[in-house]
Amino acid sequence: MEAKIAKDPSVFAEIAKCADNAFKAILAQDEKALSQAINQDRELHLELSSLYYSEKMHQLAEAGEGLGYAHRGCGAGGGGCLLFWGQENNHQKLLKRLHPLGGIEIK
Repeated sequence: MEAKIAKDPSVFAEIAKCADNAFKAILAQDEKALSQAINQDRELHLELSSLYYSEKMHQLAEAGEGLGYAHRGCGAGGGGCLLFWGQENNHQKLLKRLHPLGGIEIK
């Protein structure tokens, strides 16, 4: 990660921009823009470190991607917690895909 930061420290500005874009999308109630901001944030974090997602998190993420869900890691780091954002009408389908992989819903 240090090499990536040394090579391109602007990644932090890009991550901050994602947060700003997500905030603006929420205010505008723009679900597509929020999904894009969530996914871009995830990709930037993965560029910083492959440790951002564990193998289990990658498996869970794939289950959501198949239904069009945006996702990103969240929590205190290393905890394997994912946020999924997508169409409510696919919620039960997502849960059915996550449960066999060990995923649980936190409300």
